[in-house]
Amino acid sequence: MRLDTDYLKTFVNVDMAAPQLKELLVGVGMEVEELSEHNGTPVFEIEITPNRPDWLSHYGIAREIYAKLPQLELAPPELYEFEKKMGRDGFSLSIEDNGDCGRYSSCIARDVRVKESSPGLKTLMENLGLKPINNIVDISNIVLMTLGHPIHIFDLDKLAGDRIIVRRGKKGEKLVLLDGQTIDLSGEHLVIADNEKPVALAGVMGGLETGVAAGTKNILVESAYFDPVRIRKTAKQLDLRTDASYRFERGADILATPTAVGLFLRMLSQDQGTPLQVSWYHDLFPRTFTPQRIILKKDFPSIYTGIEIPAAICSQVLQNLGFKLADHGDQWEVETPSYRVDIYGKQDLVEEIIRIYGYDKMESMIPLSLNTAVRIDKKREFIRTAREYLTAAGLYEVINYSFHSPEENQRFSAAHPQFHSTVELKNPIGKDFSVLRNSLIPGLLRNTALNFNQSLNRVALFEFGRIFGGHSGKIQEEDYLGVSASGEYARADWQTKKARPFDLYIFKSLLAALFRKLFPNVNAEFVEKEFPFFKKGTALAVLLDGVEAGYMGEINHDILEAGKIALPVFAAEMTLETLLQTLKENRFTTWNRYPSTSRDFSFLIDRTVKYTQLETVIRKIKPDTLESWELTDLYSGENIPPGQVSFSMSFSYRGKDRTLVSDEVNAIHSDFTARLSNKLNLIRR
Repeated sequence: MRLDTDYLKTFVNVDMAAPQLKELLVGVGMEVEELSEHNGTPVFEIEITPNRPDWLSHYGIAREIYAKLPQLELAPPELYEFEKKMGRDGFSLSIEDNGDCGRYSSCIARDVRVKESSPGLKTLMENLGLKPINNIVDISNIVLMTLGHPIHIFDLDKLAGDRIIVRRGKKGEKLVLLDGQTIDLSGEHLVIADNEKPVALAGVMGGLETGVAAGTKNILVESAYFDPVRIRKTAKQLDLRTDASYRFERGADILATPTAVGLFLRMLSQDQGTPLQVSWYHDLFPRTFTPQRIILKKDFPSIYTGIEIPAAICSQVLQNLGFKLADHGDQWEVETPSYRVDIYGKQDLVEEIIRIYGYDKMESMIPLSLNTAVRIDKKREFIRTAREYLTAAGLYEVINYSFHSPEENQRFSAAHPQFHSTVELKNPIGKDFSVLRNSLIPGLLRNTALNFNQSLNRVALFEFGRIFGGHSGKIQEEDYLGVSASGEYARADWQTKKARPFDLYIFKSLLAALFRKLFPNVNAEFVEKEFPFFKKGTALAVLLDGVEAGYMGEINHDILEAGKIALPVFAAEMTLETLLQTLKENRFTTWNRYPSTSRDFSFLIDRTVKYTQLETVIRKIKPDTLESWELTDLYSGENIPPGQVSFSMSFSYRGKDRTLVSDEVNAIHSDFTARLSNKLNLIRR
């Protein structure tokens, strides 16, 4: 916006050189991009932020200067005084939707003379970057630059009928604008219409047919408040950016419409040199306006800014800016002026106070921390640790879209029974991305196929992500960890000669090692459970201390075929919520300096007994001195009875407060293995 410093002094008697005035404006928050001179007058080019439409006017900037320098005098614009009687001339006004137009002030002035603007008015127009047209149009533009509120002038005699209606456009209607452009109207466009047709695109530009011309004698003056969102959409859709739309879409002052009409009439009367014949006036204000009121404690500005600001200064600054204050002891009830559409809460009021009081009064200091105990974000630390392990194990992290195809969601719908329905997108980018994902595995499969297509032999991936579903009419979402592996586990080398592919046991051991890393004191089990998207006999539920945390298995062949993947793919998915609940706080324990000793145990066990069952029993009955165990050999064949298998295990014992002697370890080991054999019907070898 351009600011004519001489015209600015019409409203505030600021007497300072242009460079000092520039510093003053910068000090209250305006961005002065350029200072130039036009016709001997200093003119500022000011960049106005979208939240301050009240600065898009000379009077609005004059208010800011007055707030900073209250010793100056602020002179509001003078308005034309006339008898405001409605109903004469038989003219009427109506608004179709109060949401589109909250106020419409209008009047008829007769017997006006259209002529070339006076030299002073033309100079002001040029200084503000506007092209002079005629006195009527030029005065309306100066009103816009003075108050920041657009007005429009119609040639009354070119209007059809005796009525103005604010309504939406209709399909098939056309309008020729003042710039000569013809636009096709729709129900999305707000228009001003007479009895027959649209005559202006509301809030954007007037129509050419009813515009003021050399032969105009009678005029209809309008000043309105239009919905900012409606004007913004219209201007963007039609690619029309005007001074009017620029202001309306940022939020105009709903109480300023009569003021804009009054200022226009005063300036026109001065230009004509005679009183005006105003034969009709109507201020249609269907929407009730209630000023916003905010409670502000008197000590809050000091607390919020960290510096002492006297209550008297706070009160004076706010009142100078146009706010009304009601004193209630230790707090004020602050009424926000209608032109401050950017004020919502007490923090905004403090920003106004410190902006005028002076940012330079705020001292730079290191903030004090009252945190006596640092709390680590449990979820973030878990993800960091899991990411480090999985990356060290040779897996790569991926990040996928949260959108899938309906077919992908259908394949994995059985994975999460808590989600009863799929969440569809209203405006998808394509069919393959039309629903929110209910599993991370489809994304990992797409990544796997893509990498195999790039001639990679090993694709091992993981992803931390969110899945979605519907439940009881509401959208639910949960965070999950997904892992997948396919292709070569170990490459062929000079010794092995042949690559070793991923299989179910390798993938399971990878997850087991992850659990040992994250949950060293938690019992991790893999229990058979059917999942329709896994190959039969490979599906396993993942249990942590008996709580189901997820599932793993080998992906079904038909799913791989649909994804054009030729090799087996092993995948797992686990809910972060359960993993986090399992996670225990790490505590430092002193290293056990006493030596350990091991004993072996070989036995026959029934083939139907799972190794996880064996480990579960070991954990339940193990003595305190048993530190660890491992399977060292497994044999089935000659000399082994049918239906049985030979196990050899090593058990490590260590005392917590002393060194265990050999006989003591033998006794402990003998008692333990006897109880273990009894529990599982083991036969010692």
